Amino acid sequence: MDDDTTLDRLEREGLELAGQRDDDDGLQVALLALGLVHQIKEHFRSRAAEHGLSATEADALMPLRYCGPIAMGGLADELKMDPSNLTNLVGRLEARGLVQRQPDPADRRIKTVAVTAAGEALVERFKARLLDGNPAVRGLDDGEIQQLLGLLRRVVTGVPAPA
Repeated sequence: MDDDTTLDRLEREGLELAGQRDDDDGLQVALLALGLVHQIKEHFRSRAAEHGLSATEADALMPLRYCGPIAMGGLADELKMDPSNLTNLVGRLEARGLVQRQPDPADRRIKTVAVTAAGEALVERFKARLLDGNPAVRGLDDGEIQQLLGLLRRVVTGVPAPA
């Protein structure tokens, strides 16, 4: 049985579909973007697996590493995950010594999650591997990467890059 959603199929087939003749440039951009999103997701999953992590576990570790301790509810919101599922996820990471739960100093009823030194080290190794072969910038030189960054910032935020 095929578990792909329509969006999954569009992401995977975006590059193939975008290669076909179509007079709508906006559609071409969308299909290419979906194809790239699929490649980035697969790259992320693959690199996470190399470090013994699921993509969701790696996704949870990143904000903890770079933003500091986060309340369980805030992390669930960030990951768009049901809090009960997050409890299981954090439990798995905690069992591996990658995170620890602690009471919030301002409100002891709230539990925060913080990355441990072992978790920080793992995230740094993962990040280095994630950057290796990054499909988002494959084949681009530094100038082209800067151009792409400017365009993506403008498309995503609606704010033109500073001159």
